[in-house]
Amino acid sequence: MIWIYIAVCVVFVLVLAAKLDDVRSTTLDIGDLAPDFALRAQTGESIRLHDLLARGPVVLYFYIQDATPG
Repeated sequence: MIWIYIAVCVVFVLVLAAKLDDVRSTTLDIGDLAPDFALRAQTGESIRLHDLLARGPVVLYFYIQDATPG
């Protein structure tokens, strides 16, 4: 029974390591161009970075844990 637990833990660690590699590959450095992405606005419409850049320069600012308990 202990071997099943160890096997599940090993699989979990391998999956987690693969996910961390995905995150590291999408990390940006200072001066890198932001990849195009879409976010849902409060009104429900989808807003793409590409569409905003067509109008002119864009400043992106992300609030860490904004309006969250913690």
